[in-house]
Amino acid sequence: MTGQTAHPGHDTAVATSPIPRLELIICEASSRSASVRLAERVDEAVTLRPEHVIVDLTACDSLSAAAIGVLTDAHRRVRRYGGRLSLRGAGPRVRRLLDLSGVGHVFDLLPAGGPP
Repeated sequence: MTGQTAHPGHDTAVATSPIPRLELIICEASSRSASVRLAERVDEAVTLRPEHVIVDLTACDSLSAAAIGVLTDAHRRVRRYGGRLSLRGAGPRVRRLLDLSGVGHVFDLLPAGGPP
């Protein structure tokens, strides 16, 4: 079992990730096709089970409802295995869209720039 430690006498396994931090830089997430690409990239990232996923939105001036759904689902999946998902560089408009969608409080928002 790669990346997992089995406990004798237990039928569960505790996942350990060899990846401490994985960063995704998103340049556009307001169109349908961009949201599909975002979903593919986020799914690839979450499958690796990194301890901390950082989605950099510095270059995004807007998010579609589909993109917000992708990020919300990714947050839930990462939390389920004990990881953390943060959004970096979300500008005022993106933050407002997150708030209007009812998920603004869900995400750990990091300022634009270097690592957390």
